[in-house]
Amino acid sequence: MTLPTEAVTLAGSGLVFINQYDASVSEAYRSAIITAENVLQSHFTNPVTASVDFTFAPLSAGSTAENIFSQTNVSYSSLAAALKSHAVTADDRLAANGLPSTDPSNGAGFAIANPQARILGLAVQSNKTDDTVTLNSNLPFSFGQDAVGAIEHELTEGVFGRTSSLGVAGTQWEPLDLYRFTAGGQRDVTGGADGVTTFFGLDAAHVSSLAYHNSVSASGVFDGQDLGDWSGTRGDAFGPGGPNSPGSISATDLQVLDVLGWNSTPFTPAADDFASSLTDVIHPFGQIAVGGSATGTLQQAGDHDWFAVTLLGGDTFTITESGHAGGGGTVGDPFLQLRDSGGNVVASNDDISSTNPDSRLSFAAATGGLYYVDAGGFVDGYSGTYTVSLAQTAGPSLPPAISSAFAIVTRASAISPANIVLASAINIATAAATLTTNQAIAEIVQGAQTTTSVATLAYEFFTGKAPS
Repeated sequence: MTLPTEAVTLAGSGLVFINQYDASVSEAYRSAIITAENVLQSHFTNPVTASVDFTFAPLSAGSTAENIFSQTNVSYSSLAAALKSHAVTADDRLAANGLPSTDPSNGAGFAIANPQARILGLAVQSNKTDDTVTLNSNLPFSFGQDAVGAIEHELTEGVFGRTSSLGVAGTQWEPLDLYRFTAGGQRDVTGGADGVTTFFGLDAAHVSSLAYHNSVSASGVFDGQDLGDWSGTRGDAFGPGGPNSPGSISATDLQVLDVLGWNSTPFTPAADDFASSLTDVIHPFGQIAVGGSATGTLQQAGDHDWFAVTLLGGDTFTITESGHAGGGGTVGDPFLQLRDSGGNVVASNDDISSTNPDSRLSFAAATGGLYYVDAGGFVDGYSGTYTVSLAQTAGPSLPPAISSAFAIVTRASAISPANIVLASAINIATAAATLTTNQAIAEIVQGAQTTTSVATLAYEFFTGKAPS
């Protein structure tokens, strides 16, 4: 049985993982995944959503795990400016101030993991898969810290951007390439070709004791191994791992992710704008009318915004929630629901199409009355701004004479809460030609008399006649 897609969150962090599992992922593997993600969320709080696919499959001998991830390409000047503008800790500022004054890639540019690019303002939120992580099914994982460390290793590469290329492992460079120094504090970007061990450092004066794997021999041969991993550091999640070498994230590992743009400032969402359920008595319901639209914000993953609307029975309506794809806001993957007056879901939609993650649903109102448009995100995993719109797309319109009768006799529109049930019944009956306009007006007058309408009583008092 395939485990359901889910959003993993942690209080105080805006970092959200949307996990999709294939049939090979067991409950034990899932538990290790969530543990690894919670560890990362406990240290880093940037409000961003990362979509990750997980699988358990045979890999080559000597491989504990692997990941395949998507990247955003930027120039060195753009990357350096983003790192400097997002420097919030002392380590960030040291690292940013020590960046090379000229482009070390000589124009090749830098490839950045997509979630990392988002937190640096170099990419927008989407619903595309950011990373695919595979554990080697040939290894006897206990799914304790051995799997947790391996998962942390892979996620910090494909989501956090802890990878190094130097133009050797790929045509472009990567952000971690900017933090390679010799023990003496000299910047070294040869990848080992000069035979000198290189270490992670913030700048020339602040070099750690953790050495990178040098993947390039003195003859210039690349061994295919990760330039961004620690060399032979057992017990560290960023070094060799697996069942025989379970690893944890060290203080230096946290420094690495920090200077790559990730921060630990507790995430506090902005105040909510609209009610998120019928029982939410603190916030107001949004309002939307047929033919209109409204905007709102999902302040954090899991937020919902409810908009009250009165629908006329007999008509069909199209409701849309537009995020980034449709230009309606920044939500990467909206999820739209329509609820009845009791809060029950009567219609829902995730994606408009396989290429459009915005949401749109069509609803034929068999009965008129109060409904709620519920704007949210897919699996409660996205935050951001959006636009909801509502249009009548099919069904009759009340004849002008009937609409006027409602206004004159009841002093309220046909779709007011007091009139909507009767108006819906009349709308359906006149469309089916089982009720004439005159008969409909008589129904309105009778309904007003039955409910002792103030307008009817006033009319009768002053004229001595029943309204017609």
